[in-house]
Amino acid sequence: MKKPENWIVEHVTKTLAGEGEKWIVGLVLFAIGSVLFVLAVWLWGWLSEVVEVYRWHYWIVALFCPTVAFAAGAGVIVLLHRLMIRERVKAQQAQEEDQLDYLDYRDDLFFDLRWRWNYDGNGAIDPYSIKPVCPTCDRFLQYHDGYGYVTFSCNECGQSIKQQGKPELWNSVILEIAHRVDKGLYPRPSRAPSTPNN
Repeated sequence: MKKPENWIVEHVTKTLAGEGEKWIVGLVLFAIGSVLFVLAVWLWGWLSEVVEVYRWHYWIVALFCPTVAFAAGAGVIVLLHRLMIRERVKAQQAQEEDQLDYLDYRDDLFFDLRWRWNYDGNGAIDPYSIKPVCPTCDRFLQYHDGYGYVTFSCNECGQSIKQQGKPELWNSVILEIAHRVDKGLYPRPSRAPSTPNN
């Protein structure tokens, strides 16, 4: 017949097996807290201790520390100010480039036709420069007004395209160009990364 084990040994064994990690963590935290408490008491005693120093030591500390702190603060302020100016200049340059790069947008496909146009001196679309181009052979098209429609014909490939009346069509093209420019819905030229000069 097996003798029953000591219940104290069994209890300790189960505790160490099931909750040993918790006890270890608790002991480690207690030890760290005790060390920090002792260090805090020692530091407070060291800082509050009355000491005698030479007067020139006192004036060196009294003048040097504020001077260093002021110089460091001024340096940080100047550095932040320069960084803010640099970022502002970059943002302004990017905005100016975004505002001007649409002037290179002079060709697109609308209403089954390719159109080309120019801008006037104020950056506005020149309605008299709008010309239809054949989407197949890239030649300027001839157009003939009809009753409520316009027939575009290409002398190169013989393609013929019929669209709505000329005034309405030209106005639609101008509105479409203006819409794409306003919303940025046009191909933008890729900008090569700047390389430092050797």
